[in-house]
Amino acid sequence: MEFIVEPAAVNGAVSIPASKSHTIRALFLGLLGNGTSTIRKPLRSRDTLAAADAVRALGATVTETNGDWIVSGIKGRPVCPENIIDVSNSGTTIRIAMGAAALAHGTTRLTGDDQIQKRPVGALAQCLTDLGAPATPQATGCPPVTVTGPIKGGRTTLRAITSQFVTSLLMACPFAENSSTIDILEMNEAPYVFMTLNWLDRLGIKYENHDLRQFVIPGGQSHADHSCVNRRRHALNHLLIFTMGYTPGADLS
Repeated sequence: MEFIVEPAAVNGAVSIPASKSHTIRALFLGLLGNGTSTIRKPLRSRDTLAAADAVRALGATVTETNGDWIVSGIKGRPVCPENIIDVSNSGTTIRIAMGAAALAHGTTRLTGDDQIQKRPVGALAQCLTDLGAPATPQATGCPPVTVTGPIKGGRTTLRAITSQFVTSLLMACPFAENSSTIDILEMNEAPYVFMTLNWLDRLGIKYENHDLRQFVIPGGQSHADHSCVNRRRHALNHLLIFTMGYTPGADLS
């Protein structure tokens, strides 16, 4: 197969896709909220649809109106689903869902496709266990995994080979019965942790951040009855469009 590219001016209007990472965070924070959250123009993808199914399994309702997703939350108290939660190929979803499941009273089982069953969750499972919600992956430290809540709070230590472990704990611990302290031995993908902290700030959730080496999170929190979660976009989604806009004769909006 041969592709021939000829010089040409770029003209027209485009809509830049929303961020997968923000959309999944918005869904789970909507699940844990006290009222109705609106995700405006979310990214629709295999991973975000898997996240939507996961929050439904944990007790939220997710409906679509004029391209927006409306999430009715359950006040930080997920329910134990009758069936196993299958996240398909979404690593972000299974890790954040583990934290959410730790808030439920009972045992939740989570799995995914063949690739997910090779993705490590053992360090996160140990943290949840330390905080009072026993979590058990396979002997390999990978899914399938069971999580038995509710999480109580306390202290744990994490070597964060992925920021998703930190995000899962930061989103779940505010709803634990007691305060939680997370000591970080290794931090990776810090920008994604700051993304999560930005969400907590917007929702008024309290925490202490000690230079990404330790987080102290008061328990018994909640966030606003009516949180309107706006669409956000990742900078990488802009790069190609911005580059095209600088070509000679381009007229983009």
